[in-house]
Amino acid sequence: TRYFRQHVALDLSFQSESRWDDNQMSKYMTSLITGKAPSKIIVAHIETCMQNCIADSKDWEYYKKWSDQDFQWISIDGNNRTITIDEYLKGKVKLLHGDYCTPQGTVVISSKNDTYDTHPKILREFIEENVNLTVSEYIQASRSDLSEIFCNVNDGVKLNSQELRNARLVPFAEWVRD
Repeated sequence: TRYFRQHVALDLSFQSESRWDDNQMSKYMTSLITGKAPSKIIVAHIETCMQNCIADSKDWEYYKKWSDQDFQWISIDGNNRTITIDEYLKGKVKLLHGDYCTPQGTVVISSKNDTYDTHPKILREFIEENVNLTVSEYIQASRSDLSEIFCNVNDGVKLNSQELRNARLVPFAEWVRD
């Protein structure tokens, strides 16, 4: 995820930077490690999306702007999850306390070993070798498509007011943000 965070652009014009609290982060990491986190991260591949646009169109310019900043993808959905994984690997997010089953045995997580850097070796090894994250990649999408995908993925999830405003592509929005 460290590589991922350095190469995935976050366009705040249609989503928020981060809004999970410590408890939500802990729940997500626990569900990811126990294999009970089915939600995927969704990105758009900048170069291929740009290649699939009409040269010098607004969509092409949009992707070019991100490409010029050395990003490879644009996050459509999954920023909170990406941040959480990164913070967890830095020892800043705690797992929920309880028993964690690995092929090498059960590990008990308590306040003494609830961050990644304090986990028993068998749990860290299990995480590194077995925990997978699903990422869906779009290779053809306009700027408007990114907003629509974000809204569709989050349909049924309460978005905050700023996310709802940001998700709507209006002609003067970028001017206002600038």
